[in-house]
Amino acid sequence: MKFFKIIQTRLVIILVVVFVGMTLTCCSTQEIVNGPVSAGDVSNTGCQSQTRGTSIIGNPTLKLTKDGVNLQAEFYNYRLNCAYKDVRVDCSAKDGELDIMIDEVMEGDIYANCLCPVNIYCTIYNANESEYRLKINNEDFGLISFKNHRITEIDLWNHEQAHEEGFDHSLVTTWDYAHEITPVNLEGREDWLPRIYFTHYENELGMNYQFFRLPQEYNDFHVEGEAKGDTITMTVVTDGVITKDSPRRGSASLHFANATSSTYHFNLIQQSMVMDSDGNYHATNKPIFKKKVDIQEGEQKIIIRTNQVDALLGRWQYTGYMYDGFGGMKFLEDGTIISWMTMHTGMYNESEWGLWWIDENGDIVIKMGTKEPMPDETYYMIISITDDEMVIREYGGIADIPFEACHDRTYKRIN
Repeated sequence: MKFFKIIQTRLVIILVVVFVGMTLTCCSTQEIVNGPVSAGDVSNTGCQSQTRGTSIIGNPTLKLTKDGVNLQAEFYNYRLNCAYKDVRVDCSAKDGELDIMIDEVMEGDIYANCLCPVNIYCTIYNANESEYRLKINNEDFGLISFKNHRITEIDLWNHEQAHEEGFDHSLVTTWDYAHEITPVNLEGREDWLPRIYFTHYENELGMNYQFFRLPQEYNDFHVEGEAKGDTITMTVVTDGVITKDSPRRGSASLHFANATSSTYHFNLIQQSMVMDSDGNYHATNKPIFKKKVDIQEGEQKIIIRTNQVDALLGRWQYTGYMYDGFGGMKFLEDGTIISWMTMHTGMYNESEWGLWWIDENGDIVIKMGTKEPMPDETYYMIISITDDEMVIREYGGIADIPFEACHDRTYKRIN
């Protein structure tokens, strides 16, 4: 009997301990739920050239997702010093204001001379309000609300907000670089013809323009990139005059993120900044290349015929017979074609004849009048062009002469 009393007593003690333990555990959970706002479960991806989150590399963003009484915070493309060791996130709330502080933990005093995009993830506990005024590192990002949306995403550069649908991350230039690469000897080397390389890998797009001509003398040489929709424009800028006999060559690169389209329109422009006698700079733009490119993974190479554009510009004289005198055409850098004529009497006149441009295939197109199509139009095509001679074929017109049966007109370059 005494044995059973001892067992009974022990069972009561065990039950009491278990009950007290359960009570303590419940109280502990309740304290977490009703405790102060804090950050935990902090992790990061490390430096990367291409983020792997829901946002592609570009503007830094913060995505906040309401998860019961907590918030799941995801920082995408947050810029940190390249030599950072770890990331610390602290969070607090008071009077409806949510303050998030992000600090990079360094290895002593070692800092790199660069920044890199990092994805940072953490949980913000006890953020059970439906609205907060958000501050990140003491910068005010305005009111965020979870009354009608479970997800709020903030662009940390321009303070824009999106909700469940997120941001439409547009094409963005991430870096550019230009430098001189003049080789020792260009003679007879087809390898040195101007060319463009396109590289595409996991929504990153690179554009490298090589072996183009630089001025004999210059002080400034850089490249500028612009992206609008599916159109990318590379502008190579120098402050000297480019001549055909200059041996100096350059290389220019652009890198874009958020390249999710399968097709892009590329424009390449060479800009010369020339100073006049009053000390004012004037920009002259020369179109070099225009082409629609279907983007594929890996590297694509296009050798562009910039020598055609260089050879085209200037004054040309028709070598055939002209009853009233002699004349020809003058091709200007702005895409205008001027018709000129010198009469036997010595009288000279010019008139605007048409336009020239580079089509989607990278070929030079010439057209009388405007770019708008006209009925019974005569078409013109450059059959061949060198530094000294150009052959243009005319076809179509009222008689609808086929391309193969047309007459070729030969022009010679004159100074």
